[in-house]
Amino acid sequence: MNDSNGGMIKNSLEALHLKSNDKLLELGHGNGKHINLILEKGDNISYYGLDISPLMSEEARRHCQENGFSTQTEFSTYDGLKMPYPDQSFDKILTVNTLYFWDQPEEMFKEIRRVLKPNGIATITFVDEETMKQQAFTEFGFTKYNKEKFELLCKSNQFEIVELTPITEQIKSHLFQDISRRYWIASVNPKGES
Repeated sequence: MNDSNGGMIKNSLEALHLKSNDKLLELGHGNGKHINLILEKGDNISYYGLDISPLMSEEARRHCQENGFSTQTEFSTYDGLKMPYPDQSFDKILTVNTLYFWDQPEEMFKEIRRVLKPNGIATITFVDEETMKQQAFTEFGFTKYNKEKFELLCKSNQFEIVELTPITEQIKSHLFQDISRRYWIASVNPKGES
């Protein structure tokens, strides 16, 4: 997964504009092999990983321990909705390839609003609907978004899109075929807090 998502993760981190002393929450961190890229973005960055999978949480924790990142990282599991953190805990929130699985997007946006500090930014990266339709495995269990649907989702949840960048890249599909994948990197914040 990290191989096919490496470009998405790197480009999302650039859009996040991490700086020293930032406190970052990542939703859906997977195995955590990219966390060194996050911690290299500045001094004293605090990383919090939240995933629905206990296995992914354990793998990421182990990876950070083996690579000397454990003092800057903390991992927890959750139900995919309620985040186990106090209000206004984070400067930045990152999530790559999780939007499709938000069963209650309105509630997720409420939680993001709640745990973000004033003027905080969330970066949400997702593959475009047309690209998703070309991959059979996304037929069931994925809510697909394009630019217009995402803009509407943000507007209906009182989030402002600070930046919305399309990127197209060539990747290998799950069947090892070359495909062109278009995805969006959105930097958003609650309206009135930019």
